[in-house]
Amino acid sequence: MVRTRKPGGGDGDSGGGRKGGHGGVLSNTAEAQARAEAEVDALSVGRGNSGGRAISRAPKGPAAHRELLPPNMKRHDLNRITPKTHAQKSNSVVQPDVDMDADIEAIRRGEANWNPDKHEYEVNGRTYKVENTGSDSLRTYPTGGLGVHNLNQLEYRLLQSMIKNGGDTDAAWEQNRRNPNVTTERWNAALNAFSHHKSYKG
Repeated sequence: MVRTRKPGGGDGDSGGGRKGGHGGVLSNTAEAQARAEAEVDALSVGRGNSGGRAISRAPKGPAAHRELLPPNMKRHDLNRITPKTHAQKSNSVVQPDVDMDADIEAIRRGEANWNPDKHEYEVNGRTYKVENTGSDSLRTYPTGGLGVHNLNQLEYRLLQSMIKNGGDTDAAWEQNRRNPNVTTERWNAALNAFSHHKSYKG
């Protein structure tokens, strides 16, 4: 159990096939057309306003078979976060037992599931996005899932305060309790993430 503390003190058309006009039986001409369309689909998405040039499919997303940079470990790896790490508006913190290297390698090999609606990968129960670095490489970063804690800016700073105090959460609380924005929910979100840190004392 992770110890909690309340502010103010105390612990506290899918699946449907093509049908002809004769009881669902395609004519010879329609069958030939269907075969031709299947062959085209196997090679390309289609032809648009690119002079007839075929546009290749990307079923595994933009990062498959690309050179990938790992997440910025000083921001995302719980045990490598320091009190000086920049706290952004939204932050994903990953527990030490998560093998992010294996996740990223699966994405590179094209083995992760690409979700085009969310523009992110799903692998080993976690989700990742990729961003262009301005070079030929893409940088990956975790967005949620097993072992990933999503913290807002204040929660991340509370986590940093716990780290700065070497696991002394009482001292961290004393330094932050007068902040009216430190609610029970925000404190516990930071504490839940910190409970997996190497300096956590229980």
